[in-house]
Amino acid sequence: MIDTHSHWIPPSYARALEDEGQLDPAVEATRQIVLAAEGADLLTDLESRFTQMDEADVELAVLSIPPPGIGFSDPDRAADAARRVNDDLIDAAERFPDRLRVLATLPLPHAEAAALEVERVCGSQLVRGVELFGVTGRFQTDDPAFEPVLKAIADAGLVAQMHPAFEPPADAMKAWGLGGSLGAVFGNSLAAARLILSGTLDRIPNLELIVTHLAGVLPYLETRIDDLSGSGAAENSVGYYLRERIWTDNCSYHRPALKCAVETMGANRIVTGSDYPFRGSVQRCMEDIARSGLPEEDIRLILHENAQRWFA
Repeated sequence: MIDTHSHWIPPSYARALEDEGQLDPAVEATRQIVLAAEGADLLTDLESRFTQMDEADVELAVLSIPPPGIGFSDPDRAADAARRVNDDLIDAAERFPDRLRVLATLPLPHAEAAALEVERVCGSQLVRGVELFGVTGRFQTDDPAFEPVLKAIADAGLVAQMHPAFEPPADAMKAWGLGGSLGAVFGNSLAAARLILSGTLDRIPNLELIVTHLAGVLPYLETRIDDLSGSGAAENSVGYYLRERIWTDNCSYHRPALKCAVETMGANRIVTGSDYPFRGSVQRCMEDIARSGLPEEDIRLILHENAQRWFA
């Protein structure tokens, strides 16, 4: 089994966020949210996850950094941080090549630097994808200026994983942690919907995209989007892309939501992703599928087969 969604804060990322947080209050605010999360003490510990992986019969974990990412306003600082963070991620995977794979990070919105970083990291056999944060405030991932970056990801044979950005929450979401529980997943859904409706996936037909957290609200609201937004500038309806172009992970742990995603997208579009350590143990993620009541064929696809196309 492969855990496609496992977070780690390498030393270079911790230093970059601390330094940038002194310049940008938004970075510091997001850093504090992440560090205050339950289980956040495990974020800087690399090897503790191996015990949990063994208990859950998970062979590989795919490392990525948690938000806010390194899309700093200064392009030189952002590019330098991306190089250092990715080097730390690759070094970790090289120390444990039988247990770890890497989703690289990019210095978006600086498109030229991001494309250069894709070219640089794709030379590592342990880098199997790129993490895209679902930003909707400072920029939009479907901006035409970023299409060369997305095309570079696709042409390199890397999968793109869209992950919540934890942008500064609206006032209404500052209470009760709603910015993290609701706002982050909604923002990620919005970013993914824009990639679809803008026609970006049509123009880059070889781009493979994983939208984390059961694709957010997209499976649940597919028909509403089709009714009220249509296909936008895309060639097909949102439902088509959910079933033919997009994958998701099971990190919801709400059985009716899993059923909705399976019926909307198909079990062949779902992989396991724990969001470690934010949503509890790795075993919780695997048991969510093993005990789901889904047909054995669907369970086998989600637990064992679907993620192998990129990470095995």
